[in-house]
Amino acid sequence: VVYTIIPVVLLVLTAFFKNPARPYLIAYQQSFSDTIPVAVVAANGTATADNDTSTTTTTANATGTKEIEPSLRQKLVMPGNHTNIPPPEERIGPNGEKGYVHDPQWLLKNPKKFHIPPDPPKGGQELCYAPGNSTEGAEGIVDVMKIRNHIETSKESRDVKLFCALYTYSGRVHFTDAISETWGRKCDGLLFASDNHSNETGHVLLKSNSRRGFSYKSMIQRVRTMLAYLYDNFLDDYDFFHLSGDDVFMIVENMKEFLASDKVKQWDEVPDQYVFAGFWMQMGDKFYLGGGSGYTISRKALKAYVEGPLQTCETGKEGSAEDL
Repeated sequence: VVYTIIPVVLLVLTAFFKNPARPYLIAYQQSFSDTIPVAVVAANGTATADNDTSTTTTTANATGTKEIEPSLRQKLVMPGNHTNIPPPEERIGPNGEKGYVHDPQWLLKNPKKFHIPPDPPKGGQELCYAPGNSTEGAEGIVDVMKIRNHIETSKESRDVKLFCALYTYSGRVHFTDAISETWGRKCDGLLFASDNHSNETGHVLLKSNSRRGFSYKSMIQRVRTMLAYLYDNFLDDYDFFHLSGDDVFMIVENMKEFLASDKVKQWDEVPDQYVFAGFWMQMGDKFYLGGGSGYTISRKALKAYVEGPLQTCETGKEGSAEDL
């Protein structure tokens, strides 16, 4: 079964929804720089408040490569000074090294060959059905072929660098192995944030301050730690960051094509607007992007979120609803 992730720019859509939730969404848009003061944390741990809303853009130099404007390069939170996030020295690498930072291109350098596991034991579920005979049905296979044809024939630009960050644990190696053998290598950077290190599977031990350890109820704190880790180590190297669990199949070509579109570029260039994309969901009066298929944020949005809400909003909250 192929699960297609269709990104939708949430903040663009808010203008078309006439409901009581709209003010909440607009306030959420502004909160990065207006409603919530940005925490400026120095290396010595002192902090001040700053509501600087300077614009940040990306330009191209004479060689055609992208250059990041100085306003985006300047980080306001130093490593080790995030609120309720373990300091870098507590990240211990596979060889005992402190402050470990993994190689985000490990899979590109050491690609895994796709393979189909042996037939399941008697009574087990068949792994590979003939096209049209699984849950997609006869009509679904037509859609799958349309997707494949678009990937192979589209002339639209996919010129963006995408980092895929997934939360997992050692009991889900068969999930992350499947990702490594299929769509994972199409990401420009990849992280399997886990409860252990493994050079073989690519899992990276990334501890949070959650009282729940690595259980399902620790997801809020685990994702907070992942966002800080991405900000500290990879902010300047990637255009977009996609966060999700390990039970997704992502069509990276479609994702990149969407993110490289003029609509997304123009939106992200406007001050106080941030690309936060995913699948629109509702729970009661709350609208949010579902964490199941994941959500995608721009470099600009990651910087604004980490320097603002991550440092000041419900920093000790526990639970599994990291997408709310």
